[in-house]
Amino acid sequence: RGLPQATGAKLGRVKPAAYCDSSVIVQILLGQEGAPALAARLQKEFSSIYAHPLLEAECLAAWVRAGRMAAEHPLGRLPLLWVAHSARMTGELATVFESDSHLRGADAFHLAVATYLKKQGLHSLVFLSLDRRQTVAAERLGFLCPC
Repeated sequence: RGLPQATGAKLGRVKPAAYCDSSVIVQILLGQEGAPALAARLQKEFSSIYAHPLLEAECLAAWVRAGRMAAEHPLGRLPLLWVAHSARMTGELATVFESDSHLRGADAFHLAVATYLKKQGLHSLVFLSLDRRQTVAAERLGFLCPC
């Protein structure tokens, strides 16, 4: 459905697209251990990085909790493709909670959005998270989780 996936530089290898949970972006924004390598890896390995606008609130909350000014957060400088999906995702959420009934709401929501994107044609979508429980649930849902 018109969702972009670019071709990699090495012999026509297609880079996968990724859906990114806030845990990855928070690490990068706050400059936590391993952040530069993680940011470089995201840029190198993925054609597109999708996120839901909920990620903005989660990242801004972490930014402010770290004692930084809300107006100065650099999220807008990251090359994220925002998923504008306003319909309810009851079916996707049910599928997610079948994989792990103890997920937190926001973690389940990000997995539901990624599941929705797969249904829209991004079959090789990768799920990026630094949260172990969420990663295990994503793998149960058939996502590759390289973090």
